Amino acid sequence: MDKNDFLKGIYDDFFGINKLSKDNQELAKEIEELNKEFPKIEAKSNEDTEKNKEEKDEKDEKMKNIFDRIDNLYIEEKSKDLLKKISEYIRKYNEKIENKYISFDMCIYTNNKETIEEITTILNELLNYFSYTKQGKIVETSLYNIEKVEQLDEAYSTQNNVILLKDFEALNNKEQSFKEKFLYKLDDNTNKFANQKLTILLSKNKEMLEELFIGNDLLKNKFFDFEIIGINPDVQDVYEEVVKKVSENMEISEELQIKLLDYISTTYPNSSLSFPHYRDELTEKIIFNKEVPEYEKDKTMDEIFAELNELVGLEKVKTMLKDLVSLIELKNKTEGSLKIKNINLHMVFLGNPGTGKTTVARIVAQILYNLKYVKQNKLIEVSSKDLVAEYVGQTAPKTMAVIEKAIRRSSICR
Repeated sequence: MDKNDFLKGIYDDFFGINKLSKDNQELAKEIEELNKEFPKIEAKSNEDTEKNKEEKDEKDEKMKNIFDRIDNLYIEEKSKDLLKKISEYIRKYNEKIENKYISFDMCIYTNNKETIEEITTILNELLNYFSYTKQGKIVETSLYNIEKVEQLDEAYSTQNNVILLKDFEALNNKEQSFKEKFLYKLDDNTNKFANQKLTILLSKNKEMLEELFIGNDLLKNKFFDFEIIGINPDVQDVYEEVVKKVSENMEISEELQIKLLDYISTTYPNSSLSFPHYRDELTEKIIFNKEVPEYEKDKTMDEIFAELNELVGLEKVKTMLKDLVSLIELKNKTEGSLKIKNINLHMVFLGNPGTGKTTVARIVAQILYNLKYVKQNKLIEVSSKDLVAEYVGQTAPKTMAVIEKAIRRSSICR
């Protein structure tokens, strides 16, 4: 062995050069292998990021659609803000930003069926899309159809997740024990399905429900925390929707549009119909007749009494109505400063057929409307068959329905 080679081997081994070289070669191979793996890991990370972005964009688009639909609802601005906050909370809970589950049981006050349908549809979509409750459908239950409180359980069946309860005036015809059992059953179901279903109480006014929930603070707090209050569209809104619907079926001239605006401005504020009913009924009349309907212009008090004076006889009735008008006018002019007892307007017209009972009743309705004592110049005319039912237990609800309608119109003839 050469001396130099010998010394070289000693120094190499002493300083670990050979070992270090081998280690470096192995390390280089490991690094090369790792470099091959890095692009795959990075690609996977990018794929997850892209997927998350797509999910976020989809959720953002869903929320935008929901907010746009809420903005178009005929409800108070405060109610719109509440619905938007509920929508945002449901999404945040889904994304685990919020961890407290809130049951958004609520009350809705409106008679606009389209508004009710859209609100419940929006809520149902949110609950299903963000898995806030179990997947389910909307069920609408009238209290007129509930004879036993156990029937309420059917609404809370597994396939439903939005339960809409309406016609609470039906409870007015029930015994107190039934009302108490019903409220107990309602409380039981809303607690049992607190994180599975959303319960909505529908009413035309808040006073009715407040009276029903007297003495039951638990239920009252549960539903009255979230309230959606409807509003009536203004004349311009109604006009635009009618024009839009009519235009889909026929050409609408400028002259017809002017007459239509005049008709709506005069009749809509005094109509007892809900907005969708009024709009659709007017649209159908225009499409069928190719013309805007004529409407009866308000009569002056002189014209009303001229019509009354054309009736033969009835002197006592004519005198009584003139005295009634004078008293109401005096009360209106004094604006409450003159102490006059509340006027009792209940009336009974007696006489044989053909003596003018219904005619006088219509004139009375016109007088009260002219004096702004009632909101509408309408008279509901019913017979015994409209009040008395064929079966025991049905007369009271049937009569109450007529009375409810009369209260909205303020005058009734029977």
